[in-house]
Amino acid sequence: MTTYKFGGSLPANAPTYVVRQADRDLESYLQAGESCYILNSRQMGKSSLKLRTIRRLEMQGIACVNIDLTSGGAHGIDAAKFYRSIADDLATELDLESELATFWDRYAHLSDIKRLGKFIDTIVLAQIAGKIVIFIDEIDNVLSLDAFTDDLFGLIRYYSELAVAKQKYRRLAFVSIGVAAPTDLIENKQRTPFNVGRSIELNGFQLQTDDLSPLINGFADRNNPESIIAEILNWTGGQPFLTQKICQLVVESPPELEIGWLIQKHIIDNWESKDNPVHLTTIANRLLANEKKSSYLLEQYRQIISPNADINA
Repeated sequence: MTTYKFGGSLPANAPTYVVRQADRDLESYLQAGESCYILNSRQMGKSSLKLRTIRRLEMQGIACVNIDLTSGGAHGIDAAKFYRSIADDLATELDLESELATFWDRYAHLSDIKRLGKFIDTIVLAQIAGKIVIFIDEIDNVLSLDAFTDDLFGLIRYYSELAVAKQKYRRLAFVSIGVAAPTDLIENKQRTPFNVGRSIELNGFQLQTDDLSPLINGFADRNNPESIIAEILNWTGGQPFLTQKICQLVVESPPELEIGWLIQKHIIDNWESKDNPVHLTTIANRLLANEKKSSYLLEQYRQIISPNADINA
């Protein structure tokens, strides 16, 4: 029986991974040396896309670095720890730890961001031949830090601008991944908003344009498996987490049970106790987190599900 994966990232070789246009776009742009950013809501497959892209790029001989801004913790961190942590990740994944150990102390007179930039310039680009892609995941974590993180986005912009004029820097590309809008990432509104590189549009699964055979294969022993996935997408709108979860629910249930009934019983009814892994709770919390906005957002939600409802009811 096919096992569908929901909650957390899908491994790069997961049998139920669906290749979307975003996969093709991201790989193509990075092969060409262009930086990209993927800013979208949670559970849309950003990290799974990252892992698959890293695997495919590494198979082509492109060096990849995966930096997760949640790994070092965000509370109480200062600029020195923040940028040293990023340098540590670079050094570890590129086997440059010995170079970093002496380099960081030697340039202690520089600001933290300049030290990181100089490490990339004089060590990373000098020691690593060929193309390098630096993935920075959970980038929205900088929103809880001080304005010193603006310098990180300034550094990414700096290298993108250098690449226009100098061949050396065309080997280096960045991918920024997180849950935010580009305008949210720069605290200092006097600075240029973060819009470096290509925006990767990450949509839900599409019946018309995506190869959904990795999902459909799990229903091979049932009548008309294409109609099963079509009905599931009709419920989920192609949202990856819910689609994988409902696919797993269907393959574990007798074929005579209707999909709508399964969803109502196992996901919708008393959803708070059945929301595992957590998904709907996260959405509810985000809707209600800001008391000033929550009434407005809930009213918009009511208009979506009942457009003809009396707003004064």
